Amino acid sequence: MEGGGETANVAEGSDLRKRRRAEHKGGRRLQGSKRDKCRRDYTTELYSKLRSLVPSVCPKAPRAELLQEVFLYIRFLEEERARLEKLKMPSAQVIANGSSIRVALTNSNLTVFAITSSIRRNLVTDIISVFGRHQAEIIAVNVVAREGWMSMTVTAAVNDETDGVVGKIKQDILMV
Repeated sequence: MEGGGETANVAEGSDLRKRRRAEHKGGRRLQGSKRDKCRRDYTTELYSKLRSLVPSVCPKAPRAELLQEVFLYIRFLEEERARLEKLKMPSAQVIANGSSIRVALTNSNLTVFAITSSIRRNLVTDIISVFGRHQAEIIAVNVVAREGWMSMTVTAAVNDETDGVVGKIKQDILMV
């Protein structure tokens, strides 16, 4: 009988060890599941932020569709940036006799001249006559005078394909 009792104690001891192992594993499993839940929550938060950044995506779209829309939107933004870079007006600045001229060419035959000079009699009239001599059509003029200085912006249609009219206009304005 005593042998049977020992066997029962051994059997009970082994059950106890099994339960403790199971609880121990469960604790690690519980800890791992908390980590997984945090990771899933973080991933979900990032996808939500991504959804809010892309204008064309449906709020309930599956993640694969969201990623496809993000890819297309990034491509669109890259193309838009390249297009805007091409439109960015190249400019040159010339300074002489205390006057400066900054010239910006647009993507058509329009040219913007930004002129800064000390104020003197008939200066605006003389500058406008330079454009007439070079057969450049003035589209708009803006003049600001303050504290002895004049700032003038002239937008003109200039056909500058063959004979460097823009350069000649700049030189003539500096001579005025």
